Amino acid sequence: MELGNRVIITQKGHFYNNCTGIVVGKRGLRAPGDPMYLLMLEQHRKMLIVPESMLALCENEDADKGLTRNLFKPRHN
Repeated sequence: MELGNRVIITQKGHFYNNCTGIVVGKRGLRAPGDPMYLLMLEQHRKMLIVPESMLALCENEDADKGLTRNLFKPRHN
């Protein structure tokens, strides 16, 4: 994932499950190979730090398409 990518939180049980946001920063590692990302959640007007294992990339929203959909399946550890 890179800065500016649109992502969706896919972790069941997470308070912001299925919310989309934009990656605005990287904040170290949660575990080896699992970096933490700083997200800006537009729907809730919040900043949130979430590990990559709880995120999936999604395509940009268009008014004609409706809701965003996943491009990649999340990793299951």
